[in-house]
Amino acid sequence: MPQTYPHVAGVELVGTYNQTAPNADWELFAKKLPDCSGKRVLILNVGTGWLARRAVLNGAIAVLGVDSQAKSIDIARASGQSSRLRFRLMPTSSWPILGGFYDIIIIAGVDQANYELLADLAQLLRHNHGTIAMFGSENDVQQAESHVFSSDHQPGSWSASDLTRMPSGAVASVLRRRRLGSRR
Repeated sequence: MPQTYPHVAGVELVGTYNQTAPNADWELFAKKLPDCSGKRVLILNVGTGWLARRAVLNGAIAVLGVDSQAKSIDIARASGQSSRLRFRLMPTSSWPILGGFYDIIIIAGVDQANYELLADLAQLLRHNHGTIAMFGSENDVQQAESHVFSSDHQPGSWSASDLTRMPSGAVASVLRRRRLGSRR
């Protein structure tokens, strides 16, 4: 069982949240993610917020879920609340103006409409290293990986997991970036 972040008053997840995964893809994708304990997490295309709530329950110190669909954000906000959890309604085209620093960036549903916008996400990684995880069609995930790698000004600092086939046929990939000279 993963160690959770130490208890802080007022951070409990409250609401009528559902702890079961929306589908088999989400459950498998969540298992591929690194430990969220003590981490800052950004989730793009957060949907109804299941993965964001799971990150909070697993000890993330801050989670920001972003989606372009108002209905999804409304459901996510109603499904669970915590001082560690925020949801933001934002069009996909505005992803490049996101601010803050994160240890883990998750993109749920990479597709042709958004993979070019992912190139600059590495600048949001705190301390210049961290993890970017994504899932979508095999071609779209590979294109997104290519955009992230080619935009990096520190070649060789990325390592990628093998693509994992999801039950629906989509694939998942986890990219890890280390500062040059770091052993993490």
